[in-house]
Amino acid sequence: MTMKITLQKSNYSETVLRKSLYWLSSDAEWILEESLENWVIVITNNKNNIDIESKFHRLVNDQILREKISIKSKNSREHIISKVLQDIEESL
Repeated sequence: MTMKITLQKSNYSETVLRKSLYWLSSDAEWILEESLENWVIVITNNKNNIDIESKFHRLVNDQILREKISIKSKNSREHIISKVLQDIEESL
């Protein structure tokens, strides 16, 4: 069965969708297309479309949360990296 899901680009980054689709790959084949304002995902599978669609939306939600955490922790990660590199340089 084939299904088409259309999502607004303003609400979803390409990275979020591609990571979600990557994890969906074991259950279905997919194609990601885009228009000026929308992402269009065409999913083909032999399983129940409702289950696949639900799984896709769970994966998208997970990736959105990961993206938000990554953005919020960016400064802390950069500070830690900088400190470690500085400590290494001082020890040489």
